[in-house]
Amino acid sequence: MKFAKVGNNGRVAWGLVIDDAVRILGGWNAGASLGSAFDLPARSSSDLHRLAEDSDEVVALDEVSLLPPIAATSKLICLGLNYRAHLEEAQEASTQNPGLFTKMPDALVGHGAPVIRPKVSDHFDYEGEIAVVIGRGGRHIARADGLAHVFGYTIMLDGSVRDRAGLDTVVRAG
Repeated sequence: MKFAKVGNNGRVAWGLVIDDAVRILGGWNAGASLGSAFDLPARSSSDLHRLAEDSDEVVALDEVSLLPPIAATSKLICLGLNYRAHLEEAQEASTQNPGLFTKMPDALVGHGAPVIRPKVSDHFDYEGEIAVVIGRGGRHIARADGLAHVFGYTIMLDGSVRDRAGLDTVVRAG
């Protein structure tokens, strides 16, 4: 299943990409703002498929832009230095306690949009990432219950400026 946030003629919507088309879920919103996908009455892939079956609006995929698939108020919590090659590159010793860091939602660009290297940097680095989308919050969640909180997964391109401390990174949502 390919769940997407799409734009067309100054409007945005959530949709399911099916082959070369997007089935619009919950209608279009004017402007660039759109609430969270979790404002839709869907908490599972079967709920999304039900919404898609109830929708009568289908738009050709080449008529929309794929936008970053989160709302402006979403949290992006990232895990760093969590595999051996990256540890060696950063001259770190262990993955025992990988670091957490945040990204601002405006650091995202949609699929096919340019990722722009800041002029102050000569070293723009990038790597592919797997993103876990949390659909249900919680605290002190037992390991056995963790996957019940996962809405889905996506791929992302994480672009980083590594020669300037303190500059945020840019992520391309996939």
